[in-house]
Amino acid sequence: MTLENFNVAVPTAFNENNEELDTKATLQHINNLAQQGVKSVVVSGSTGEQHSMSTDERLELINALENNNELPNGLEIIFGIASTRLANAVKLARGVANSKRIKAVLLGFPPYILPTQEEAIQYVKTVLGELGDKQVILYNNPHRTGFDLKVESIVELAKEPQIVGLKESGNPEKVITLKEQLPADFSFMIGGDANLFAKKSLGFNSLSSILGNLDPELMETYFNELEAEPTDEDQARELQQRFNRVATAVSVSKLKNLLSEDISLNMGVGRAPLGM
Repeated sequence: MTLENFNVAVPTAFNENNEELDTKATLQHINNLAQQGVKSVVVSGSTGEQHSMSTDERLELINALENNNELPNGLEIIFGIASTRLANAVKLARGVANSKRIKAVLLGFPPYILPTQEEAIQYVKTVLGELGDKQVILYNNPHRTGFDLKVESIVELAKEPQIVGLKESGNPEKVITLKEQLPADFSFMIGGDANLFAKKSLGFNSLSSILGNLDPELMETYFNELEAEPTDEDQARELQQRFNRVATAVSVSKLKNLLSEDISLNMGVGRAPLGM
């Protein structure tokens, strides 16, 4: 199975009164994106909200995705797994392994505790052993976690057949070296929507877009046409204007507010201190 080269990293809805998980609104937003033509989404994998959720809440999301009859069968769902405790990551992996709807995993690393490279490798391999045949994209985000997966560790882990990609939010130039050592079809995913042209020129070949929540057709077109000369100046100008508008959504709370304005769907709040 080849994963899509464009996905939307969806925010998780939390009730504005008590910050409780709102699975109904989360799935409604995902379904809205699918109706707009989005082929792939990342759930519980970005926007800084995953680690505010308990293991049970994330298992609830997995079950809700599995049992929702409104989501198109062809929608590619990538589920984010990361945990301070390996035992909890294993629980999530087992939940994903039993899901027919979830196609792949975005596997992040524990925040704060700073594992060694060897400990991180064993963490990944243990989780892989619980995922069955699910494909995996490694998620390296040292700014969020304080941990940076080294090139040598990525190359070693990429020998595992389940690992098909890397979402690199650390040093983007790492991809130059990795492309020389990994298969041609290995996915190098941009996290977020900043510096797309520069990162694509380094060898990144896929995008996990947050701004795609607001205008998915725009962001997919914008990403795929970055290397092409615009053939229609008016169309190019309109594309840039639309991008400038959605690019103002730089925080989870602002993104949720814009979603509420555009599609009248209440995604609630970020869990404090997010959105304060």
